[in-house]
Amino acid sequence: PPPPPRLSDGDSLAMLAVSDVLDAVPESGPAAHYAVQERLIGLGATPFGQAIPSDARGLFPGADHTIWLTHHDLAFGAGYPGAVPPEAIRGCALALNGHVHKRHAPVRIGDTLWFNPGNITRGSVDLIAHVPAAFVLSGDLSLAEERLPHAADVFDLTGRQVAADASPEAIGRIESAFVSLLQAETATDLARSDDGALIREEIEAKFLRDETPEPVRAAIRSLVEAAVAKRGG
Repeated sequence: PPPPPRLSDGDSLAMLAVSDVLDAVPESGPAAHYAVQERLIGLGATPFGQAIPSDARGLFPGADHTIWLTHHDLAFGAGYPGAVPPEAIRGCALALNGHVHKRHAPVRIGDTLWFNPGNITRGSVDLIAHVPAAFVLSGDLSLAEERLPHAADVFDLTGRQVAADASPEAIGRIESAFVSLLQAETATDLARSDDGALIREEIEAKFLRDETPEPVRAAIRSLVEAAVAKRGG
């Protein structure tokens, strides 16, 4: 396989580092020490394409806490192709990941609390509900959200968004669609039972992938039950 990408002199990040706008970390490992509210914090980092360490113990002698920064395709909740779940870093209390544009709730894995804060801009319509924010770190490693000024309506939703239709006719069309799916399940010899088990599994898997809100899940499950009953009737 090709070697992992490395920061080059032609990258915009390298230019900002040379201009003393920021500090860049070209290789995975310890990066700096910071005193935060009378606590000494050791900061490590792993650039994109390099292996995230599994053990940070002993890297920051005398530090009260260790924090690690990453920029990887990590799967928080519903992942996407190529993403891998974050893993514990022994001796590291907090790990902050970039690269994934959407904010995800913190998840604790072993010694490590992983958090993906998401972008400070919204570059695509799938981030319409994302709130750009910075997070202020305290000495106890708590993170305080500081929302950034931003306009709420920045995407053209023409043809993408429609009002919900709760009329009996619309509900009937949805039920009919579920019945058609269940019939197709049987026609293609995919049915595992007479109660629509396969399509239930597919729907539940999509709920997990899309992080579907529970009220929406409940409504769809109810429609599935009605469609199954109609097919069996």
